[in-house]
Amino acid sequence: MSYVTFSIEGTFGSRKPKSLFISFIRFYSLGFCGFFIQLMKNYHALYLLLVLLCAAPKHLFSQHLRTSNAGANTILGRAKASSEKTVTSAIKGTTSTTAVMMGLAGSITPTNSGTVLIIVSGTISNSKKATSSLVQLYIGTGSAPANATTLTGTAQGTQIRATVTTDSVQDVPFAVNAVVTGLTIGTTYWIDLALASSNTHVTASIKSLSISAIEQ
Repeated sequence: MSYVTFSIEGTFGSRKPKSLFISFIRFYSLGFCGFFIQLMKNYHALYLLLVLLCAAPKHLFSQHLRTSNAGANTILGRAKASSEKTVTSAIKGTTSTTAVMMGLAGSITPTNSGTVLIIVSGTISNSKKATSSLVQLYIGTGSAPANATTLTGTAQGTQIRATVTTDSVQDVPFAVNAVVTGLTIGTTYWIDLALASSNTHVTASIKSLSISAIEQ
């Protein structure tokens, strides 16, 4: 065991002022890591630990430290996923008061964070005054549902209600959106809407759709 001693002549243990001055010069010339290497050169285990930490794989560090130089949209070189789909063809409506799937077959495969912002917009209508159409966003895995099939997947966001206020059919602009978290990286998720009518004697319909999914 060694002891640190002080003396009137200004020595610090076995280190003389000249040696301390040289150490500080090395600190400023080699930087922080160089300074510690100099201090620990006789402690090989600690020196080895420092080297291992400097060379550690990036996945050992938290995500906010792993953002690449390419920008905030990539982490460890994996670009964040996004998808866009437009549906301009006719979509069969429904008279069911229980929501059914619309068969839109949008999709996204997360590659980075597993958190995805989904937005579906378009127009919605109903064929009779004082009746409503109700629509909600759904996602799921496996085969995408077909039009008019029973509810499947997981509901996201809030159900939107659009009510006809005139005798003629009205196309009302609408948008449903949700930030979905905890999705599995590399797994493809379908994106769809579920639609219902408030009255079994009238038809609820949607058209001119745009489906956007952006990984956050």
